[in-house]
Amino acid sequence: DDAATNAITEAVMHFEVDRQSTDDCLRAIRHDVCAVLDDVARAVTDWKAMRGHLQQVLEQLHSAPPRLPPSLPAPQAWPGQISEALEFLRWVDNNHFTFLGYESLHLQHDGDDLRLHVRPGSGLGLLHGDSGSSMAFAKLTPDLRRLALDPQLLVLSKSSTRSTVHRPSYLDYIGLKQFDDEGQVVGEHRFLGLYTSAAYNRVPRDIPLLREKVQRIVERAGYPANSHAAKAIVNILDNFPRDELFQLDEAELQHTTMGILHLQERRRVRLFIHRDKFARFYSCIVYVPRERFNTANRLLIQEILQGTLGAYESDFNVHLSESVLARLYFVMRVHPGEEVNV
Repeated sequence: DDAATNAITEAVMHFEVDRQSTDDCLRAIRHDVCAVLDDVARAVTDWKAMRGHLQQVLEQLHSAPPRLPPSLPAPQAWPGQISEALEFLRWVDNNHFTFLGYESLHLQHDGDDLRLHVRPGSGLGLLHGDSGSSMAFAKLTPDLRRLALDPQLLVLSKSSTRSTVHRPSYLDYIGLKQFDDEGQVVGEHRFLGLYTSAAYNRVPRDIPLLREKVQRIVERAGYPANSHAAKAIVNILDNFPRDELFQLDEAELQHTTMGILHLQERRRVRLFIHRDKFARFYSCIVYVPRERFNTANRLLIQEILQGTLGAYESDFNVHLSESVLARLYFVMRVHPGEEVNV
């Protein structure tokens, strides 16, 4: 009936805070709560507009795909990169990504340096109101800033900011580079959000971009298709930390996959470490004999890694299965530009 149609759906939430007696503390609590509520309101209000920008990007890629400079190697791979990017973005839009922020950026050459500027009025959701130069980009070293010129159409990474909406994870970053008529990078569409649970529950062979990675890694390993080793590689990749599958380049992922395969269920400790291309974090995959795994050893490993890498913050995840090995996954946050020999 009309009453039901016009009803407002609400979720009632109850919070309890230990008694606070200082005015400064109460003001800080009020500020933080109001800031989070503002973020939630902006994300919800701008959600359709963010998806609308993604639809525009899809239409532009389909009707007027960007050119690749002829001077660059392997131009024949460019159409395939565009096709797979289109499929991935369609997959993202099919309830596999919670959109929380969007902005359009312009890449400016300043002598030998590069600057990334937010296009006025383009910010939506958590990025609403952003203007001027991208501070995160400005903090990168000149060599890292030049990665913006790499003609890689799609960039998948993690933001250096935790989400204040949905769940307190670091925001997932989907960047789609913009090119001029000569095939030079001139800007970027940037989407921030969180992959949904469905994205983590699907096997990589069902996800655009990942499916090609998996297929090529299995083929390059050189084992017969139905052999035990080939099946073991597929199983390793199916259970690989999903964020790593999105972020690692193919060569690095293959090296790690083969290293895990060669463990052969041996009861030994093994570390695989990867550095974020923008030098903001290290991801560490540690295998330990399952019977030796406990909280004390996990804390010890985490402390060693954090001290060695100079991390100011770390997260962890533990994966236990029928294997004789337990897998620990750490993400170590470091200040951009700090060099560590590992």
